[in-house]
Amino acid sequence: MGLARLLVALAFLQAESTAYLAVNRYGSLRRSIPLLTPADRCVPLRPRSLWLYLSFLPFCLAVVYDVRSTLRMGRMMACLAIASLVSYRSFLRFPSTYPRPRVEVEDGRLARAWRSLHAMDQPGNTFPSIHVGHAFLLALMLANELPEEEAEARLLWAVLISLSTLTTKQHYFVDIAGGLLVAEAVAERVFEPWEAGRLSWRQARRGMGELCDRLDELARDPASFRLRAADRHPRLRPVLQDLASSGSLLASVARSRACSNLLDRRRVLAGGLRQARIPLAALAVASPGWLQFVRHFQEAEPILTDASVQAYLGELDLDLSGALRALVDFSGDESPGHVPGQRSDEVDEPGHPQPARIPLGGLP
Repeated sequence: MGLARLLVALAFLQAESTAYLAVNRYGSLRRSIPLLTPADRCVPLRPRSLWLYLSFLPFCLAVVYDVRSTLRMGRMMACLAIASLVSYRSFLRFPSTYPRPRVEVEDGRLARAWRSLHAMDQPGNTFPSIHVGHAFLLALMLANELPEEEAEARLLWAVLISLSTLTTKQHYFVDIAGGLLVAEAVAERVFEPWEAGRLSWRQARRGMGELCDRLDELARDPASFRLRAADRHPRLRPVLQDLASSGSLLASVARSRACSNLLDRRRVLAGGLRQARIPLAALAVASPGWLQFVRHFQEAEPILTDASVQAYLGELDLDLSGALRALVDFSGDESPGHVPGQRSDEVDEPGHPQPARIPLGGLP
């Protein structure tokens, strides 16, 4: 059953990739609207954060081993499709591109991954971010399937994936806000009522219409991207509050034993992908897309340990924590005098960009 579900998930992901690329090509023919804000200029490019960005693929595929029933998996895929359709509407209504900087790295494997990404995914389809929307939506839909600590670990990893879209210069801040709004709306207006047996498609359509109106407002005023932590989905709020109290993403990951359990999923997923290598190769040949990054995961899987992941996140901690503080309004959740995105033992280093300097209010 696990292999069959994995094959269905791979086919679904590849179909989504094909649709995404088609919309991207069409949108590239239209005039791009500006979404850049001062906060976007303050987040530095971190080439190695690409591995975190690409962890989106195993993050999505690992879900097939956690969902309890095929029926529920079907509902989850339907909700992902709805989220995609809402996002495609915004892509076509507000076409935007990201001015990608030149990326130069010495690591050969990392350089190949960057070339593959830029060749496959042109710098369009930014608002709202499907990368962000799908990561959060999957985590929210699984929230009632998993023990509380493991559900929070998935949400925490969705936060990390989302912030990596900024340090890889794939998305704007407003794209992240839009993706999160899509995930919360589809989870609350479609999936949760569906699971409870009280879904009204008329009300769901009304909810999606309200979501589209909210996205339109954001696109017209990208500087209003900040989202209040207190208004987030009930399952996401505790995760954000923990991040606000620690001031460090790394500290939150280190405290969570469930993050190790999530990391252990890599072995199960890697085994499933080995079993599915023939249909996987056929899918990749038929429609090149995100599945090409499966091989990067398979190459990296043997060296993914708690220690290596902790060291990797330690490199990115300050930048990601600062970006989170710029994205989310933690008013009332932090102690007086706390510097957003900066640990108490951090000191400024000459020449090192400090994300804590990101203006958190009154952005023009």
